[in-house]
Order: sequence, then structure tokens, then C-alpha cells
Amino acid sequence: MLDQLLAIFVPNPAGAFWIGLFVTFVVAGDFQRVWSRRNLLLCLLLLAAAFLLDVMRWEDVTNPLASANFTAIYLTTALYAAWGFFLSRRSLGVTWTVNLSSNGLRILLFLAITLNTATVFGRPPDDAGYYTNLGARRLVETGTLPYGDPKLRGPNAPGYGAAATYGPL
Repeated sequence: MLDQLLAIFVPNPAGAFWIGLFVTFVVAGDFQRVWSRRNLLLCLLLLAAAFLLDVMRWEDVTNPLASANFTAIYLTTALYAAWGFFLSRRSLGVTWTVNLSSNGLRILLFLAITLNTATVFGRPPDDAGYYTNLGARRLVETGTLPYGDPKLRGPNAPGYGAAATYGPL
């Protein structure tokens, strides 16, 4: 029943993107000049997130849209690497300040943690692999982390013992 109640508050991928955009600009955006360099850089930081929307539904990687998204993700990652290298070679020219007070940041943190908690308990897991699920089952059965678990090791174990190296967290 709790999961059904919390599911009401779980944002979909687009909602998560807008929440990220909102939090980023509330905390670090420049409201005096909307088209400032600072706001442009913040948008650039969130660029990769736009290509990751609905990534769990890309089952067919031969789909042209999925292929284009993967290409965009790789290019964005290369852009971030080059940007980071460029910034590491020069002095910081812009001072970044936080727009919220300490109490405002606490409230924002509380809201973000609340949304994350609602997501964890209000949505079934969708990105856990086979070995992670095996590790989680052994954690529930034994009460200890499954690293090196005897039932998950050896040639007769699931995945020829590879599951003994994966944890449930």
C-alpha cells in the first residue's frame, strides 16, 4: 500500500529532467541576465541528460533513434572531457555563487531526498542486473553482503561464480 501511495509522487524521466534543470538554475543560475555565459554553461552541463531520457526503453540498439542518442551521448562525453581539460589549463575567470541561503538549501535538499525516497519505494527496480539480484537475494537470506559467498562461487554456481563478486547495492 505504501508503494502505491508513493508511486503518485514518482517523477517520470522527463519530470526528473525538469527537476534537475529547476534545481540547477535555482541554486546556481544567473537571474539578472538570462542569456549569460553562466546560464549557458549550466545548460551545457545538463546536455547529456537530455539524451538519456527513456534510456531503459532502448531495447533495440539497431533503431536509428537509439543509435543517434548513443552517438550524442558519446560526443557529449567527449565534449565534457575536452572542456574539463581546457578548464584545468587556465585560471578560473568566473566566480560561482549559490543563490539560496543555508536554510533554502536545506529545504531543497529535503525535497530532493523525499523525491528520491519516493522513487526508490514507489517504483519497481528496473536497472538491476541478474548478478545484483542474486546478491540481493543472498543478502536477504544470510543478512551479510554476498561478496565471496560460497553458494555463489565455483563452476556450479550461477554465472560460473561471477555472482560472488557483485553486491546488491
